[in-house]
Amino acid sequence: MTTVITGIGAVRPAPSTQPEVTSGHPVHRVADFDPETLFGRRATRFSHRSTLLTMAACGAALANAGLDISASNQETVGIAVGTALGSISGTVEFGSRSFNQSRPYLVDAASFPNTAMNTAAGAAAIQVGAQAANFTVVAGPLAGVSALRQAEMALRVGHAQRIVAGASDEATTAAVWWAQSVRDTGAVGEGSAMFVLERLADVQAAGRLPIARLAATTVRAVDPADPGELAEAVTATLRRGRVEPSDVALVALRETGVPDVDRSQLIAVRQAVDAPLLWGESEMGDCYSAHSALQLADVIKHLTSAMLPDSPAGKAGLVMTTDPHGAVGLALVDLDWPRAEPAQTEKELGT
Repeated sequence: MTTVITGIGAVRPAPSTQPEVTSGHPVHRVADFDPETLFGRRATRFSHRSTLLTMAACGAALANAGLDISASNQETVGIAVGTALGSISGTVEFGSRSFNQSRPYLVDAASFPNTAMNTAAGAAAIQVGAQAANFTVVAGPLAGVSALRQAEMALRVGHAQRIVAGASDEATTAAVWWAQSVRDTGAVGEGSAMFVLERLADVQAAGRLPIARLAATTVRAVDPADPGELAEAVTATLRRGRVEPSDVALVALRETGVPDVDRSQLIAVRQAVDAPLLWGESEMGDCYSAHSALQLADVIKHLTSAMLPDSPAGKAGLVMTTDPHGAVGLALVDLDWPRAEPAQTEKELGT
């Protein structure tokens, strides 16, 4: 089975920073984002920012794919959202109110869902009317890649005919406070990127054209300070996606804030491929769980634009995100489709 991307929706942070009100820490926030205008007061009243960003990106991805969800197809559309902790602000605010009220149980019950990690995926499904498989993947900085991998496997086994997959993160006061306490990656960013994934055979049967092939996804445990392990993960991903190293035109990386790990990433990529590197921190800060999804949208944009018109390296792009606690995620896309390729076995899907 060949998985393709047919729609992309990205809600991006502004390239300029502004101070977060409480901490004064610089943040890249999504500018001019008015969810009440987009979804109405009823849908936004009890939804927190990460959920609203997901809803906006999900709707944009479906619109980009030209897919209308109705009673005739809603049971074929699924949602997969990657996150780190769900809505941090929703959890903090609900918990704080339980202490501030004269009785803990006097908190507003309608705000409780914001403490659950799967709120964004559920809200997005309700908003667009998707009734097939609904997934939430908790994977920190690997969240975007992990959600794509979950969606890819769900399509393979028939849980849905198309899945909108991606990740989101917020730059609220609570989220910025948490980011400052656990990682050293500079300005905090926020945003969401979602992708419509479908089987190539279904897309071709409908007479539509994919944007790119999702050639391979990898999520595995590694020693992140070992360039050899990271390089092997890159090589295995290229092999599974049937993409030659010379076909890779662009590689996106995220700075982890851990010097040994960041150095290891660079060495590993240089060992495996010879391609330009794309860094996103200067333009969008560290969007953490949404970072790899936003970078994937950027990689596809670069590959499809005139920025690389005569690239000798082909039309494949790679996103690599490393968790200093011991994991790596990779997403490989290829714009050179369709191509004749043998069917992948479950063993070839790897980890």
